[in-house]
Amino acid sequence: MNFLKPSINNPPKILDVFVLATAALVTLITLVWLLAHSHYGIDLTDESFYLIWMANPWIYPVSTTQFGFIYHPLHLLLHGDISLLRQANILIIFSLAWVLCAVFFRATIDDNQEKTASWRSLPMLALAGVTATCSFIYFCTYGWLATPSYNSLVFQALLIASIGLLLADKTVSLSSIIGWVLIGVGGWLTFMAKPTSAAALGVVISMCLPLAGKLNLRLLSVAVLTAITLLITSAWVIDGSLIVFIERLRGGLEALRLLDAGQIHMFRIDDLLMPNKEQCLLIFASVIVCIALFFTASENKISTIMGFGFVLLFTTTSLVIISGYLLFQTSSPYPSRSSLLILAVPLSTWLFGFVLIRQSYFKVSKIQWGMALYFAVLPHVLAFGSNNNYWLQGSLGSLFWVLAGLVILMPFVSSTGKPRILLPAVVSGQLITVFLLYGAMEHPYFGQPEPFRQYDDTASTPIKKSNLILPKELADYYLDVKKMASNAGFQSDTPVIDMTGDGSGVLYAINAKAIGSAWFIGGFTGSDNMAKSLLNRVPCTDITNTWLLVAPDSPLKLSPTILNSIGLSFEKNFEMADELNIPSTQLARRGIPVGQLQLWKPKQTTQYTIPTCEKEQNAR
Repeated sequence: MNFLKPSINNPPKILDVFVLATAALVTLITLVWLLAHSHYGIDLTDESFYLIWMANPWIYPVSTTQFGFIYHPLHLLLHGDISLLRQANILIIFSLAWVLCAVFFRATIDDNQEKTASWRSLPMLALAGVTATCSFIYFCTYGWLATPSYNSLVFQALLIASIGLLLADKTVSLSSIIGWVLIGVGGWLTFMAKPTSAAALGVVISMCLPLAGKLNLRLLSVAVLTAITLLITSAWVIDGSLIVFIERLRGGLEALRLLDAGQIHMFRIDDLLMPNKEQCLLIFASVIVCIALFFTASENKISTIMGFGFVLLFTTTSLVIISGYLLFQTSSPYPSRSSLLILAVPLSTWLFGFVLIRQSYFKVSKIQWGMALYFAVLPHVLAFGSNNNYWLQGSLGSLFWVLAGLVILMPFVSSTGKPRILLPAVVSGQLITVFLLYGAMEHPYFGQPEPFRQYDDTASTPIKKSNLILPKELADYYLDVKKMASNAGFQSDTPVIDMTGDGSGVLYAINAKAIGSAWFIGGFTGSDNMAKSLLNRVPCTDITNTWLLVAPDSPLKLSPTILNSIGLSFEKNFEMADELNIPSTQLARRGIPVGQLQLWKPKQTTQYTIPTCEKEQNAR
């Protein structure tokens, strides 16, 4: 391994500059590409749920996640424009990721070494931006869900907490104080998005601070007090009382328990969801990138060129394999599960480090090992408490796995002053991300089976205050839904109970007030019980004026008996106002009910009065 020994003189290499400049250009093009596609498509299930929650979160008295309150000011600022909300989400994630990567280089490069490359230099800042491209895998895991949600808030919160952890130190300084405050802000935001992830983050940080040599109880109290202050302030803004806020959380937890969808079963070890062919590709990619690292680390110009050549070989081969098999499979509801291919970056760097572990100039410090451990487990912190597979859910934060791998290379950068050793790993991660983004746009989430490239660019469809480019069948469905609501005499902001169980896209399209929950999800053993529990908390002013959205043929529909729990009878208190017959061409989309969609309005002859409703609520 003598050919890997550092040299004293490290003049900039034209090849290095060319590769880095090209990679930076790819990052810029990818960012513009994502922003341009923010006008494409809409999901009728989860994404509509996010939009309804953000639009008016105060009408729901119980919730385990408070992402709607956090994003509500953004929703107001952008006037509910879906494409602008997506663009804002993309820019927030990328900006935070870029800052994190720059701070990561600052924390892991040894400034005491004479030959160290400065993290402040333009090449290192550009390299940080290229590395931050891996944050876009967030938009790949489930097939292009770019609208702000509790998942994006968890990811953004962990990015903030990680920036804080890297800046924090056991000594008192301005950057250290900022770091401890950011840890508190990140912890608070994580709790607001997903309390289970916040609990896991607290455990992980408390373990990693001593390992990284940063534990200072006095400064740790700054982070704790910041989080507590923000949490109490949030409770007051949301519910006017900390006690009522706690009741909100308790009620939300009870609703999840009644639904029995798997969120309660948190402590588990999930399988790595990768078929054999994907696992073979992962191994192949890891070996190729590792070989590229060895050649790039060499002082020999030919070897350096061969190193970048191996990256190009990996890129070309992966493009062919991914395009031919992974991206165009249709048997899975999540065709972009191949986001786990990003694990090739940490696997290759750890293999590289294992081979060089005995070299005198390649010593990973205790602090760096602590950082590697922290970033390696952070995606699982993001996933903790989800009913989805933890590996799949964790891949939303794949950037953290990339950083966990780059930690192993930083001693080499510090001792040689050659950041080019990072290029094979970083560029490979960037290219994997670009391929997966293409796959996500080929297979958008659930109810959008056509690739974005097949959408009609000239036909924009108005959805509230947004103009979105949709496939013809989906655009026609939205127009038919709006026509049905108009024919029925439906008025904006009228309370509606969605009994389809199939998603809240219709309610968002007709600007209905979704009472009880932004989405009464059907198909689970406890769906009806959860709906009853949430409806019992709805004010009588909404119950007595509510309409119903019904899908009589849907396998996910809720039982009409849920109305009995609030003193209503489906047959006695409601009459059908209008119905929509769904063409068979639209039935393949999740979120569009099978057969018919009906809008029912309250009968005037049997009007359920507010005094009667309040009397029954008090009797329960």
